[in-house]
Amino acid sequence: MEGLSHKEIGLQLGISEVNARVKLNRTKEKLQKLLNHWVMNFDNLKSEWDGEKADDVQIPDAVAKLQIAKHPLAQLKATMKKS
Repeated sequence: MEGLSHKEIGLQLGISEVNARVKLNRTKEKLQKLLNHWVMNFDNLKSEWDGEKADDVQIPDAVAKLQIAKHPLAQLKATMKKS
């Protein structure tokens, strides 16, 4: 439905243009809440992951180097905390 107007989305779904707009906005709000929750809890998830023993798993050197690099979510997290 990307690139469609609210009217076109409504026609595709068999609902009114206003209903399509409302459903889209509610969906965006829910997605934002989920992303905020996930990003804000990323440190907890990461620490739990890092705390697990993984003696049986071999991490390739290329992946190990990526772990040292700054995670792309760090900027997103910092931006969201400012909001």
